[in-house]
Amino acid sequence: MDNWRLAARRITKYDPRLRSANGAFLENDWTSFHDIGKTFKDGVLTEDTYLKVESQYIAAALLLLREVGCSRVCTNNVEKPYSEGEVPVDYLSLYKELHDGMILDVDKLPPLMTLILREYAWCELFWDDNCAIRFGYDYYMYSNGLDILGNEQLKRQIEDLGLFVE
Repeated sequence: MDNWRLAARRITKYDPRLRSANGAFLENDWTSFHDIGKTFKDGVLTEDTYLKVESQYIAAALLLLREVGCSRVCTNNVEKPYSEGEVPVDYLSLYKELHDGMILDVDKLPPLMTLILREYAWCELFWDDNCAIRFGYDYYMYSNGLDILGNEQLKRQIEDLGLFVE
């Protein structure tokens, strides 16, 4: 396990009351953009439902960054597993430019977060040595360097988006 995970706060669409004693989520739920059209506990995952949740994650990440007064982030550990021909044309320019050490204004992050959440790319978003946002497998988001649980207003804002802070 990476050491950063030990101190990270997890933000998810998964209700923590539906976890086992070991922390595993017990419901049959979608975990990927590529699950659109498949059937889960709440029925078939539609593109509209997916896009709503994706926008909740992006909004939560932007809330975190604004809370710390962050105006720019630096990409780290960039992974681009797809060929350029497999990336949606709307995101291709960004995909081509994406590299380690890329500095992005916070206002320009939603398209990058979309690429990450849809699994076309992956990277960590750092705003200083110990503060980062990462998106993990199974549709998890992690935040380091900000005490979300100690900030009731921020926690409530994230929960009002429809997400859970753990």
